[in-house]
Order: sequence, then structure tokens, then C-alpha cells
Amino acid sequence: MNVSNRPKWAGIAIGLLVSAFAYSVFLTLYLTDTINGFLFTGALLLTFAVFSTAFLVTAVRKKTPAVMLATGTVVFAVLVIFDFRVLAYEGDTFNATGYMEPIDLPGDSGIHILPVSILPIAYIRDEAWLMEGMEAQGIDFYKLEPITNRDRYRSKNIELAQLAGLRADGLAETENNLRDYGFSDLSFTDDFFERDNLQGNSAGLALALQAMVHRNELENHVPVGVTGAMESDGTVSGVGGIREKMLTSNEHSFSHIIVPEANRADAEQAKTEEQISITVVPVETIGEAVDAVKQINQIGGSTDD
Repeated sequence: MNVSNRPKWAGIAIGLLVSAFAYSVFLTLYLTDTINGFLFTGALLLTFAVFSTAFLVTAVRKKTPAVMLATGTVVFAVLVIFDFRVLAYEGDTFNATGYMEPIDLPGDSGIHILPVSILPIAYIRDEAWLMEGMEAQGIDFYKLEPITNRDRYRSKNIELAQLAGLRADGLAETENNLRDYGFSDLSFTDDFFERDNLQGNSAGLALALQAMVHRNELENHVPVGVTGAMESDGTVSGVGGIREKMLTSNEHSFSHIIVPEANRADAEQAKTEEQISITVVPVETIGEAVDAVKQINQIGGSTDD
């Protein structure tokens, strides 16, 4: 390396290290709910202003500090652009989860997708007051889930990834995984993947089982609740909303609910706390789910309680 370039690279390295340290401090404070989104983005903007102002003042000297400050200016300009979108989620305070009708797309498969209603609540931070108001208006819900800064940051990142084409939305991902696995004919799903009131990928396993029933590859005569994301290789991944799906299954008197192995503990906890009489069947692959359906039919849908 040319000796004359060493100050330049040293300045860049120092600029990156200082920027990384400052950003990690701001981000940690934000993700731990110590500061809100306005203070977080304000800190980014202020740091960008400090770096850029200092750079303009010292640039004429053409010394290492100018290179370091230029690096910090560029880094924080990118970070401001990347994180400014988090303000769009600042008003989100709670998600009220509630009942949605289970979905049997073929109509007679007995395999039921378990969607969960999610009502976003904005700007209300008093949970007790909110619950009282919803109950007074006759709004049925299972529970209120506080939205944290970590949730807001994750939502922002998912939105940006989708806009950049780096990530498909949950329903599109589910459809792609099913087709990659071999379910090329999904005509029975009709407009399921275009529904505006559904999101996420938790219907994948149920759709795979419904497809097998639709193709006469699997028989089922017992109403069963099914949830779980199915990957393109047939493995089943964990999902959210397990408690709500347990409650929905209970309302429909399903004897069994098939869940991802990753959600076994969540399901058993919900079963105990909500005093639900239902058999939880954890699976890790589509093959295990098929075997579970066959076994449920052999025992006639009786529970293990």
C-alpha cells in the first residue's frame, strides 16, 4: 500500500468505527424502548449534521480528520434514509387479536386454516382505558398485544425489504413454497392469496394438507385445526398467534390442533392457562402432519384428556 494513502484509509476506518459506535448506542436505546422513534431519528439527523458541518469546516485542510468526518457524514446520511421510515410506525401502540372464521378452502377437507383477526390500535397508550372502551363498544377480542419499538423496527425493515424486492409478503411466500414443493395445482384456493384481510405465512401447512385431500392423496373425516409455515423442502416452521388459534379451535370443538414443533410449548401453555380440552399435535414436516391426520382419523377424533 502506498504510504501516502495510509492516512486516508486510517481516516475511513476511524469514521466507520465512530459511526458504528454512535449508531449502536442510538439503536440500543430505541430497541429497548428507552427513547421513541422521534428521538431516535432526531439523534441520527443531529449526528449527521455534526459530521457534515465539521467536515465542511475542516475539509479545506485536507487532513485525516476531514476523511474521517466525510466517512461519518456519508454513513449517517445512509442511516437517516434507512431508518427514517420508522416514524410511520410510531403511532402504533397495540394490536387487538380476535376471532376469525376457520377456512376450509375445498369445503369438505376437514382441514381448517386458523386465521387471526388483528385490529391495529394507534396513539392510545392506556391499556386499561382501551380495554374498557372496546368492551363498552362490544368489540370482541382475545387479547391486547403492546407494540414495542423492536416490533416497529422489524415492521419497517420488512416493508423496505419488500419494496426492494428482497422479500415476498407472507402469502406470496407461502404460495411459492407450496409450488416449489410440488403442489402445482392450487386452483382450489381461488382468491385466497389475494385476500386483503389475510397476511403472514401460517396457512402453509394447512394449505398443503388441503391440497392433498383435494387431489385424493389424503382422506380426512375429522375436523382439525392446522397452523404452521411450510418451507419449500416440506419442513414446518413456527408461527405466531398460537393462543388465539387454540381458542378458535376450541370454539369450533376441534378435537385436535396440529402445530409446528417450534410452537409446542406455546400451545401447551395456552391449553393449560385457557383450560382448553384439545389434543396438541406438534410436527416438524409435512410427512409428520400427514401421519398425524391419519392417526386422528384412526382414533375417531377423541382427545387425550
